[in-house]
Amino acid sequence: MNNKTILKSIRISEDMADLIERQAGSTFTEKWENLVTRCIYEIDHAEQRLEWYRTKIQEERESLADLQKKKQKIEQMMNMIQAKLDYYLAVLEEE
Repeated sequence: MNNKTILKSIRISEDMADLIERQAGSTFTEKWENLVTRCIYEIDHAEQRLEWYRTKIQEERESLADLQKKKQKIEQMMNMIQAKLDYYLAVLEEE
């Protein structure tokens, strides 16, 4: 970035100028370059984090689905056990 051969003129709002001025750097150009560079790296990092979170969410959804299936099987087994208990209790009461 040291070889600055391109000359451009832009119009910006006062708010944008204030934002640029708050950046690290000794000149307006350095501050502008630092802001743009920082934004590019932060966007890239944010996209990587987003993809990581999406992967984790998918893993957790799969885990939840597995746990729900196991819960359903346990409930079915408990219902079968309860039905057998009820049957045997009825048989015992008849004796």
